[in-house]
Parts: sequence; structure tokens; C-alpha cells
Amino acid sequence: MRTNGFGIIGQYEVDKKTVCELSLAYFTKKLPTDSVSYLDAGANTTYIQYNDNYSFYHVSADFIKYLAGSTYHKTKFSFYMGGGASVLYRQTKTNYHTDPAQSQKDVFTTFGFEYIIGAEYKLGFARLFVRGKINFFLKYPVPIDDGTVIPLLVNTQGGILIPLIKHEKSHGRVVM
Repeated sequence: MRTNGFGIIGQYEVDKKTVCELSLAYFTKKLPTDSVSYLDAGANTTYIQYNDNYSFYHVSADFIKYLAGSTYHKTKFSFYMGGGASVLYRQTKTNYHTDPAQSQKDVFTTFGFEYIIGAEYKLGFARLFVRGKINFFLKYPVPIDDGTVIPLLVNTQGGILIPLIKHEKSHGRVVM
């Protein structure tokens, strides 16, 4: 299921090779119109069209280790891997095309683990990054009727990290 969204990432640099990260993402998906049938009181078959709108909130806490390069500003290109824990909150709103219009809401939360692999390029004070994330959840985030499915969320991210605070003594730096 392809979605569109945005997010914010906060990082704390523990040392030149290790980063703690907290991220929050929001993404949505609107499924195409479908229909459902039912028998009314007169034994007539009635078809009702509906569509599902999904809103997801994804929170994760990760540790990242630099394999090539470092967080140090003189290193231009870096490659890293990491992992951590994540929580996914899903809100579903089903809109029925009836007269009068009706809707139904459902919420769902699941926990899981995520793995990160990425690269970044430093541009003076800021860092451009691109990465892939794989999340394994305890339950599948979207209901599926077609048999067994692995509860997996795969996404790619790209953006810019800008330092907000720098602590010279401990090398710690917070970036968003």
C-alpha cells in the first residue's frame, strides 16, 4: 500500500560514530471506492458504495551506528545502519455513500521493531540524507482479506538534518 506523508526526526550524537534518534511520522492513504451488498427487510439486495481513509502516526526510537564516515563535520559522506522500537497508531474512517451520508471510525495500535540503512552527505552545517526503513509489527497495520500476510512496513525517507544545539565538551549535538 503506497502512502504519502511527512515527519520530523530528532537526533542526539552520543559520539562520532553513534546516534540516538527519535522520529515521528504522519502518512495517509485513501482507498478507491468499493461496494458491499446486503438484504433489506423485503429480501431485496441493496448495494452501498464506500471508501476507506487511513491515517497513520508512526513513532520510533532508534540507535544508529556509522559504518563509514562519522557524525564529525569534516567527513563529507557517511554510511550507517541502525535499529530500534516503533509504535504505529492507525485511524480508519469508512465513508458510506448513502442518503443521508454515514461514516464509521476505527482505531488500532501495534508495536514492532525497525531496521535502518542509510547514507548522508554533509553540506557545511546541514546534512542531506536518504535511507530505507523496514518495520516488523506484531499485527498487520491494515486489514487484509487475502490470506496470510507478513506484518511489514517498508519505507524510504529523504531530507535534511539541521543542528540546533551543540555541546563542545561531550560532543553531543541535537539535530532535527
